[in-house]
Amino acid sequence: MVAKANLQETIPIPSGLSNAFKAELGRRMLTEVRERTGRGIDKKGKRFKGYSDEYKDSLDFKIAGKSNSVNLRQTGDMLADIEVLSIGSDSITIGYSSGYDDAGKVEGNVIGSFGNPTGDPSKARDFIGLPSSVVSRIVAEIRSEPEFREQRTERDSAIAGILSRFFIEDVE
Repeated sequence: MVAKANLQETIPIPSGLSNAFKAELGRRMLTEVRERTGRGIDKKGKRFKGYSDEYKDSLDFKIAGKSNSVNLRQTGDMLADIEVLSIGSDSITIGYSSGYDDAGKVEGNVIGSFGNPTGDPSKARDFIGLPSSVVSRIVAEIRSEPEFREQRTERDSAIAGILSRFFIEDVE
């Protein structure tokens, strides 16, 4: 049975973001995961371990038409299917549902089991998720865009209203 923990990751985000902002953030997080994984890099910024020489010499490898570059894009389905599963007030969960057809394939990559009963961390290709520094960069990019720059949350508006009661503009 595939463990849910190996199919998804909940990523902390700043609180107080509007729903539209969080939806855009989730969309961009998926793009980042797909692009980074396509370059053969895991969620911690390390290169995926290459294929073993034994596997590269196998008939399975040749029939699959694989290259020496590990990027989880043999068919493209797995990366295309990653999705935003939920958006909370301070987190976004990305990954795959438990019923995903290729859940075993995803888990095999994430924990390095590849059909074996247990995983091997030295073979793992843990691609689901993003470091906080990348999330911060994406948040800053979105905040700099005109359609999100002026957007204020209800909390921001309430705080501004309270503060305006205490400050009086100087009149010349």
